[in-house]
Amino acid sequence: MEKELSIIDAIVVNLVATRQYYEFQYQHLSTLIGLLSGFKSEKQQELKDDTDIFKKESEKDLKYFTDKLSDLKNKIQVLGEDIDKRVATRQKLVGLFESLKMVNDLDSGNKKNVNTDGQSSSNPSSKPDTTSDNLQLPLMEIREELDENDNIVSSKVSPYDPNHLADSLTTSSKQL
Repeated sequence: MEKELSIIDAIVVNLVATRQYYEFQYQHLSTLIGLLSGFKSEKQQELKDDTDIFKKESEKDLKYFTDKLSDLKNKIQVLGEDIDKRVATRQKLVGLFESLKMVNDLDSGNKKNVNTDGQSSSNPSSKPDTTSDNLQLPLMEIREELDENDNIVSSKVSPYDPNHLADSLTTSSKQL
């Protein structure tokens, strides 16, 4: 679990650093465009009639930098969305790992409450806690067979067995 989370964290850190780099470029490119526009207007007044070459070159440069600024803005937006997706994925992964850990803890807790002869232990300390805050119910597997109209044809409820689940998945994939 830690390995997967550290990979996602490293990706998020790299994406954030890249976004900060683009934001830095965006900020300074905006300043450069403002300075170039000011310089262009000053020089056009100074040169008056002989501004054809200067005007064309300065407009070409301003268009290039304005396009680059627009491109950077789009990249920043895309990176922001990607970062949000990665953070959401990390949160889902943490939730999934916590759920799996709870299932494993419950499964190992159920195994500890059964003696080697298959009978439940009479030890009071091994009984599940029935307080309303910490009610430990056994995990159950519910199987339903449906017809083509999604109506229940048959159903079966049995105690959860992780080995049985793997066998069921293998059997159902063979049927497909």
